[in-house]
Amino acid sequence: MPTTGGDVLLDHGHDGQVAYLTLSHGGYTIVTMEMRAKMAERFAEIDRDSNVRAVVVRSDGKHFTSGGDIAGFMEVDPIDLTDLGQDVTAPARSAKPVVVAWTATASAWAWSWPCPATSGWPPSAASSRCPR
Repeated sequence: MPTTGGDVLLDHGHDGQVAYLTLSHGGYTIVTMEMRAKMAERFAEIDRDSNVRAVVVRSDGKHFTSGGDIAGFMEVDPIDLTDLGQDVTAPARSAKPVVVAWTATASAWAWSWPCPATSGWPPSAASSRCPR
């Protein structure tokens, strides 16, 4: 049975120039299909906001994220997976600089963005900036 729920909360800093996206789904922040879609929606919203100059992605869990609900994804109708690539690459496509602020542990999924094509393990200062 797929894990459901979770949210990607959007908050703007005191001056509105920094958008804070908070992954919210328990202590280990399991990423659900709903959260992947919400992430893409939030980045589209941020990109339309000319006042936002940067994005900080964080988690309200004990860990940044334990990754996606892979077993749950396997139970989703394949037609529902067609937007998955668009969803997970939303941070890399954003016109705004994206900073990922995590504590404790993060899964390989978290390391793969905001620059999915360039990030490696472990990340280095050189791989932390997306080529344009």
